[in-house]
Amino acid sequence: MSLPALLGGVPVADAGTYPSWPQWSEREREELLATLDSGAWWTGDGERAFRFARDFAQYQGAAAGYPFTNGTQTLEAALVACGVGEGDEVIVPGMTFVASASAVLAVNATPVIVDVDPETLCIDPAAAEAAIGERTRAIIAVHVAGAVCDLDLLVPLCERRGLHLIERGGDDIEVGGAVMLLPLGRHDLAQQCANLIAGGLHQIGIGHLGLLAGG
Repeated sequence: MSLPALLGGVPVADAGTYPSWPQWSEREREELLATLDSGAWWTGDGERAFRFARDFAQYQGAAAGYPFTNGTQTLEAALVACGVGEGDEVIVPGMTFVASASAVLAVNATPVIVDVDPETLCIDPAAAEAAIGERTRAIIAVHVAGAVCDLDLLVPLCERRGLHLIERGGDDIEVGGAVMLLPLGRHDLAQQCANLIAGGLHQIGIGHLGLLAGG
């Protein structure tokens, strides 16, 4: 077996192997300039954020979509929509962005951190079930870097235990990532609602925004 480049082996890639980041085209330039020229840089004056929220919700089969500033605030809104608050517990995976837990704290609830599946790095359904207690109200399932949580186990688990399932797909949806919240029993990959964020693991650079859809 050959040595890795770090230990003196022959590199298989160099700085020119990978494309520049973020990727964009003339269409993105035109849309940015159109927004700049409009003078409508926030949702109180503009319509682009709401139009995107509407179109993305329709694409996902949701009844409505609402734009937010970023992923953290959208997670908070999802928790509030589920009625999560003081005295409640929310199960979150140990490998995720800090907002998955801090959003729970922001609504005065307690995050309960559980282990992830070593094969997918997504929340381990067995660990989640073991952590359910009398105060548990929801599970936040985070889809990681293209790997999808085991919804075939998580959905019936939440139905059986009367819990809300909030899906955060910050690294998996091809338009930049998502936090998913849908009414119990309607979780499938064609009907995800999304809170779109962009960052180091996300697949396209779209800045930061939030989108909550459902119904």
